Amino acid sequence: MPLTTHRLSALAAAVALAAYAALHWTGTEMIADSWAYWEGAVSLATGHGYTYFSGNRIEAWPPLYSAYLSLWVLAFGPHGWVLTVATGLLIGLQAALWLRLLRRMALDSNLAPSAATWILVTVFVALFLAGHERYPFAQSLLYVILPLFLEAAWRIVVRRENRAVRLVALGILLPLTHTTGLAFLGAGAVLVGWGGWRSPRRLGLAALTLAVPAAAWIGVRLALGQTGSHCVGWGVGRYAPLEYAVQLFTGPGRTIVPDRFGTAILAVAALWIAALALSFGRNAPPAARFATAFCALVAGAIYALFNLAWIYVPIGGRFVLFLPLLLVPVVGLALAARAPRLGAGLLALLVLPQLYWLGVWTLDQRKTGELFARQPTAFLPHDGYATREHLKGPPLRQGSRLLVAPDPEAQTDGDCH
Repeated sequence: MPLTTHRLSALAAAVALAAYAALHWTGTEMIADSWAYWEGAVSLATGHGYTYFSGNRIEAWPPLYSAYLSLWVLAFGPHGWVLTVATGLLIGLQAALWLRLLRRMALDSNLAPSAATWILVTVFVALFLAGHERYPFAQSLLYVILPLFLEAAWRIVVRRENRAVRLVALGILLPLTHTTGLAFLGAGAVLVGWGGWRSPRRLGLAALTLAVPAAAWIGVRLALGQTGSHCVGWGVGRYAPLEYAVQLFTGPGRTIVPDRFGTAILAVAALWIAALALSFGRNAPPAARFATAFCALVAGAIYALFNLAWIYVPIGGRFVLFLPLLLVPVVGLALAARAPRLGAGLLALLVLPQLYWLGVWTLDQRKTGELFARQPTAFLPHDGYATREHLKGPPLRQGSRLLVAPDPEAQTDGDCH
């Protein structure tokens, strides 16, 4: 049975959903950001606008992920299982869309690796997404939109197709889901413009790709009163520029392999070296050039964003998932086309850490009772229930429901220090 694009996408979705279910067997872990999105969703669904349960405006996070969750709340109520299922479906959809993108890039680049190599790519992508997006964050929706945006850009840059409307429309959604979407916009615009720098039409499309979504993002921020969400300016970053550079380089490595004895640094260094080597030369596959250029441009844009705004967390984790998602499969596919055993072997090695983490994090689900007892706001069980009427205090059992209070740290008016 041939491994068609549809079958690979379905396999990726199935593996991602199975892994996600194992990681959320009893509920979902929460931090302050997660509570902000969930409170915003419940508030939108109950007619209170994009606010915390306290009534304060949500300033630090764009509204699209909460708006998506609010549809689920309207249909089924503000239960923990609703948040888990709504986010889980996004994870499955992500896996299917990323495999479709990778398949398109490989076919257009004349890369025809073996079925075993494609299965390894599929498993890696599925486990990577499910494992590194365990918490409810806007990245769950952002990484649904991003492969669609990238496919539109790919069709314009490589296939010379007309996908202008789709590219700009998807671009509008990126920063409305998460502010780092601006980095993806900038990278996409540069690739579109650079690929046709002699064409006024292409340069105009590149400008529109960045300008229209940026204008929509600014308009929404003004409408929601989010202009004071972060301190902005040169030198206001929480960490020094050199420290951010180190974080940006090492962060992706920690999502690929466990950070032991410098393995994360070695892994990301080897990945960049392989990607750059495959991107140059007469026979360089377009997929390698496109993925490497996009990742480099996004990395630079994210570095600028973190240096120009005060952001509490360092660069890493959910902020750099794009890099392994693109470079690991593309490098693996390109290597497998030249040296099948080498490419497949390297992909198999990189699947092993994802399997290890899946096992460790799945076993951690057995400790969720202890976690919930110690810090109730750090976990939302399936039977958990959150409303504006219970802002603080211990969980309250109400029949089959457990009324829980949100994380008080989510009640913020900005993010400057």
